[in-house]
This record gives sequence, structure tokens and C-alpha cells, in this order.
Amino acid sequence: MALAGNIWRTWAWLAISLAVLPGLRLAAEPQANWRTYTAVDGLRETRTTSVAVSPQGNIWVTHGDASMLSRLDGYNISTIPAPIGNLRIYESREGQLWSLYTDGLQEFKGGRWITYSINDIRAEFQSDLLRRVRLIPLQPIGRDRVLFLLAENLMEWNAALGRTRLVLEVSHTRLERFLDMTEASDGGAWITGRRGVVRISSSLSSTNGALAWKEHLFSDELRVENGLRPIEDESGGITLVADSLLTRKRVPVYFDGREAWQAIITMEDSIRKSWRGLDNSFWGLTINALLRLDMAPQSYVERQELGAGRFYDIAAETNGVFWVATVEGLTRHAPSLWHTPLEAQNINVMVHSLNQDAAGRLWCISANAMGMSQQQQWRLFGFEDESEQFTEPAGAPFFLPSGLVALNINNQFRLFSPKTEEFQTPTHPSNRELELVGQLKDGALVLKSVDARQPQVGYRLDTFDGRRFQHLMEASNTAALGSEVFFASTVGEETWVGGSAGLAVFRNRQWLNLMPEAAVFRMGRSAFLP
Repeated sequence: MALAGNIWRTWAWLAISLAVLPGLRLAAEPQANWRTYTAVDGLRETRTTSVAVSPQGNIWVTHGDASMLSRLDGYNISTIPAPIGNLRIYESREGQLWSLYTDGLQEFKGGRWITYSINDIRAEFQSDLLRRVRLIPLQPIGRDRVLFLLAENLMEWNAALGRTRLVLEVSHTRLERFLDMTEASDGGAWITGRRGVVRISSSLSSTNGALAWKEHLFSDELRVENGLRPIEDESGGITLVADSLLTRKRVPVYFDGREAWQAIITMEDSIRKSWRGLDNSFWGLTINALLRLDMAPQSYVERQELGAGRFYDIAAETNGVFWVATVEGLTRHAPSLWHTPLEAQNINVMVHSLNQDAAGRLWCISANAMGMSQQQQWRLFGFEDESEQFTEPAGAPFFLPSGLVALNINNQFRLFSPKTEEFQTPTHPSNRELELVGQLKDGALVLKSVDARQPQVGYRLDTFDGRRFQHLMEASNTAALGSEVFFASTVGEETWVGGSAGLAVFRNRQWLNLMPEAAVFRMGRSAFLP
């Protein structure tokens, strides 16, 4: 009795919630959360000029000419001495810190920066004045080992041995000139050049064997050259900026990591850095603006108002999180847990239910239409020509193995064919009125079935597998559930049915009525309808 009473109270609260919630319009969360860290929060200085995310999860920040740099470890902010030149910090998977300077490399060890004079780096700075603006990129690849990229060669510095090693010559590629580099998720590297990119496999970390790499040249349709500042995303693709041969401005482009290049929105301003966000969106950074470049459902640009004045650098993490170094502090962007997908932002009607089919398509039901999302594009299918929906759509869309979509329209059972894009009204063998209330594990739909000639008899529950109808629960049994049925579904090997006055479960070939006064009644499921 105590158990039945607890279940009854739980079910009652569930029924009340289901009855009330559909009528509410809840305030949505903002699309993203922004948090800015300043000296008040513990940074060495508010002004931040570079930011880097390490494999260890640390955020390293430099502050221009300040004598100290800052580290955020997810819990606290701490400071350590800044390297010569205050250039970008690189942390290896082993926890070693590296930085560049005009005569070579620096390593943070024993509380101070140790310098390694490297002739190749010194010569590059002396021969190319742009290197003081477009710095030589680094990539730690193991204990005491760091890659550095020159215009003509990819080199490795081994601090334990105190010597450099040639890894790859630009003349062995069709890139013509090496320009920039970033680490790949598998420990390999992406290298950009004048005519495209080179993807180096994770064999970089090995001191033996042949180097495995593959080049991907810019497609002719892009009309760009000089790829810079590549940023890899979670799908293995990279976003970079390149010089447009048409506008002479720096534009963002995307490579899917396999073979396809994609042009992103062309801007009036040159884009300094670009990276991929969630959904089908990209971001862009100019010297004084942060832009969201949305590609679906149509291309448009949204300026993010941070009030930062000047933007210096960004570092991207996973799941849409990124950091922005600005004159007004270090800003973190994190998407909200709940947010509207870009392709659905123009849907301005209340959506009552959602479900996803086996093909990955998302279906939803509103007051006067059913929507379907596929490949980030939404389509709407209006309910029956010009018919007004006088009741709120009840229940989620369900899917038959044949591919048909099942739903209720004005509390009446309907099927929709994605192939013909037409709604159908299935006919019961006894011309009973049908309303969809759920679906079982075997795929059969559960229907509330009423004899229109004798409505006073009450309803029963039938099943429909796309071809035939069968009994599930007779009217004499459904009377204990109340006048309405809210759901019917399979949990494990049991079938559960919830109504306005009770809850029932089909267990061990018996229907157990979960009421304060529990009763057991039997029924068969093998009978076919007349």
C-alpha cells in the first residue's frame, strides 16, 4: 500500500507538470556566457597581449612589457616571470614551458628562463623584418624537443642534445614558402604556406623513421594565397586566414581536413584570425572587433559588443569555448548549455514536441505545421490545407519502420510520408476514431480507440504496426486510467500506460493498475480486430 501510494503521488505530480508546462513560455538563456578577467581577479595586469591554451588545460597570458605573465589553471590565477620579449608561451604535454626570442628559444626551468642561442632563428629574424610581427611559430613535440618553422625549413631543437635537426624542406612541397604552424589533435602538425597547407602525421614525436605528410593546395575557386594562423577544430578541419587575390584583404577559409576547401564570408575589414564555432558558424577577429560569421540558414555577420577597444589574440578550446586577449582584460566565451541552433532561429512559433528518427532527422510539431531538420536546414509541412488547429498538438512524432511519421492533428491519428510530403488518415477496420498516445519497443504505435457510434462505452487501446491493428487493452480495463491517456511506452520488458486518473503496467502477461487500491486484471494481446 505504501509503495502504491508513493507511485500514485509521483504520477500525480507528473500529470500536473505535463498539463501545465506546455502552456508556459520560458525565458531562454542567452546564446553565450562572457566572463572578463582583469587585474582585480588576479591577473598581473588587465591588458593582455597574447593567450594560449596548453595540453595541460592551462591558460597562459602575457601582458605586453610587464615583467610577469599570468596562468589560469581552472581554479586559480598565478604569475611567473615573463620571458625575454614577452612573446607567446607554449606548454608541452610534459609540462615544459617554451617561448621564442630573437636569438633562439627560451625554456622556463627552476623558476627562471634559460636561453638557447640558435643560429637559424637569429638568421631568420635578421633577414626578414616581418618576423618581428609575424613571429616564428613553435610546437613542443616531446621532452626537451621543440619544432620551429622557418620560411624554408621545418626544424627541430633538441635541448637535451643541444642541437637542431632538419625535419622538412619547403622545396619538397608545392607550398613555395612556409608561413605558419599549429599542433594537430593527434600530436602531428598543420603547416600553412603560400599555396596551401601540409598535414604532418603524429610521426613527428618519433625520433626514428620516415616523416609522413600530405599537402593540400588551395582550390582555384578560393582565389587566395598566403595562409596564416590555422586553428584546428574538433572534427579535424582547420580554419585559417589568407590573402584574397580579388580584394587584397585577408579573408577566412576552411579546410575539412580531407580534401574540401570552403570560402567563408568576405568582409570589408581584413580578418586577423578565424576559427570554427558550434553548429555551422565561424568567428573572426579584427584589430577592434569580434565577429560571428553565421553560415546557416543564411550568411550574415554579427558584431559582438565587448567594449574591449582593441583585440590582440584568441585561443580556441573545444565545445565552442575560446579566450580573447584585449586591452580591457582576458575574456572567456562559453556557449550556453541550452541554445537555439542557428538553422532554427527563424522559427518563431511554439514547438510542442520533438523527436529524432533513425536517419538523424529532427522532427517537431507546432500548432499548424510539422518541421523537419536535416543537414542544418529546416523545412515546414503545414497541416491539411488551410485547416485551423483548434486543439494544442499532443504527443511527440513517432516513426514506423516503413519511414512514415506518426502524429496527432486535432487529436486525430495521422501519418506523414516524407517521400510524397503528404498526410494520410489510416482507416480502422471498424471505423473507430483513433488518437496516437505512444510507441512500444517493437515499433508498434499505441492508439486510443473509440467507437463513434457508442462513445459512452469508453475507449480502449489498440496497436498499429503500419499494416494491421491489434487489441492492447479493453475499455473495461482503461476505465481505471481516467478519461484521458497521456502516454504509452515500453520500459525494459514492460509496457506502461499513464492516464488522467491512474497508471498501469503490463507485466508477466498481466495489467497491474497502480492506484491507491491496487488491482490486478488480466488480458491477452493476441486477438485480431474483426
